[in-house]
Amino acid sequence: MKGGTALLLTLFFATICLQFNTGAAAENKTVTSSPVGDIDYVKDDSYYDDETDADGDDVDNEYIDDEEDDDEEYADDVANEAAEMKAAELKAQPPYFEEAEVNIYTRPGENLLLDCAAKNIHSKNVIMWYKGKIVIATGQFVMDPNVDVLKNNSLVIQNVTSKDAGDYYCEVLPEKVRMHALVEVDESLMIFCDGHEVTNETLVFVQGEPHVCVCKYYSLENVQIKWFIDGKRAESLVERVLGEQLYIDNVDTKHGGIYQCLADDLSQEPPHAMIVVDVVYVPKVSTYRHYVNTEQGGNAELYCDYAANPSGEVLWLRNGKRLNASDKYTFNEITHKERKRSILTVMDVSANDLGEHVCQVQNAIGRGETKVHIIYEPEHPQLEDLEVNGNQVVIHWLVRSIQPLSEAVLDYKLAGSYTWSKVSVVHTRRHAESHIWKVTHEMELTPGSWHVRMRAKNTVGWSAFSTQYNFVIKDNESDVDAYDVLDGIDDDDEDDLDTADAPKNMVAVASFGGGGSNGGAALQMSNQLFALLSAGIMFLLLSKNGIL
Repeated sequence: MKGGTALLLTLFFATICLQFNTGAAAENKTVTSSPVGDIDYVKDDSYYDDETDADGDDVDNEYIDDEEDDDEEYADDVANEAAEMKAAELKAQPPYFEEAEVNIYTRPGENLLLDCAAKNIHSKNVIMWYKGKIVIATGQFVMDPNVDVLKNNSLVIQNVTSKDAGDYYCEVLPEKVRMHALVEVDESLMIFCDGHEVTNETLVFVQGEPHVCVCKYYSLENVQIKWFIDGKRAESLVERVLGEQLYIDNVDTKHGGIYQCLADDLSQEPPHAMIVVDVVYVPKVSTYRHYVNTEQGGNAELYCDYAANPSGEVLWLRNGKRLNASDKYTFNEITHKERKRSILTVMDVSANDLGEHVCQVQNAIGRGETKVHIIYEPEHPQLEDLEVNGNQVVIHWLVRSIQPLSEAVLDYKLAGSYTWSKVSVVHTRRHAESHIWKVTHEMELTPGSWHVRMRAKNTVGWSAFSTQYNFVIKDNESDVDAYDVLDGIDDDDEDDLDTADAPKNMVAVASFGGGGSNGGAALQMSNQLFALLSAGIMFLLLSKNGIL
């Protein structure tokens, strides 16, 4: 009996446990029973739930997904599949070039890049580079020391020369697809100045700078290089020309112009190159007349010629102070002989106006100046003409003076002499309407090299001496065309005189008296006497020694 009772208890507890487990399982499946016996649909971790609203009406079933990453994984799968399909399509297409032939122009000395831009390149492909029929590169391996191959299969030619011109091929193996590059190298001349290529450019040189220009010709021909400046051989204008190299040690205005270098290959049209040199410099200032003669109460015109690059500002100074336009001073500017001329007119001159006036021109490079003096004395005499006929010399002088000339003195001497011989002139004449006096000296001199200078005196005082002029009288010559000026001064620095106001029929002819023709004859006679005495002494010596 006891054994049966235990068995019944065991079955009872087993039934209770079984029912409990069944309820728990149903609860885990989140299934809600419907009072009207609705069917539950269960599939994996998703389910459709039939529910009723607050009024007891049925609500549509709703799909619920517990794993949100499923959509992303699906999209990745689709993208991978598309990429694989695209790769397959590409693998199916052979390599090709969008441009099968290109023309490339380059210049000597440059590094040239030839691009092998093939499409659809695969890992199994090999890139070959040819020049003509010669292999110069296989993949990254090069067979020419002057070339390199980049990782993208482009070919680089270092420091191109004319021999690098030709046909280049980039070939893709095994399909044997080719791209053809025709390389042309310009063999014309190139100019380098101070290490920079400047062919056909305009250069600005500053006064005082040094520069070196080189004309390079990359042809294989051995030709002579010649330099020209404004059509003239450069050797006459620059310090040195050594073959293809041109040296300017100290830039000045004369160095501006068109520079050309030429490869003299004996052809009618030899290769050439050019540059234009623009020189910027400190203003160059000169005076038209260093001394300006005037009279009390008269007007004086002072002239100042200048050239400047860049253009400059002109100032007139008196005792260090700038002169401004007024009733006393007027200013004007004109162009004279391709230069600019500034004119200062001083009105109603008095003793306080005599002396030095400074014409000053300044630009961005520097400053230049010259000095002009207002005087009552005669201006510096100027040599107009000198005629030599045998031993006869006729010298024509011009002197500007408002006041009458009262005297003129001529100095002359043989080359090598220490002292001057003087000739005075006391009779002079001028044109009634002119302030220019013309004085003529006539002399007879022995053969040799002579120096001459002259000064004049008016009612106020003496002028300074003229520039020294030099001439030669040749022995046994009846006609010598001209004289040689050994100490010449640039025309821009001379005190020019306008001879239009002095007609030749209004000339003051100077007679030298004892110092003129007779003086020259006396000097010639003394020389002849010296020669006779020397011959006599030589004869006596030879006789004494028994030679004669």
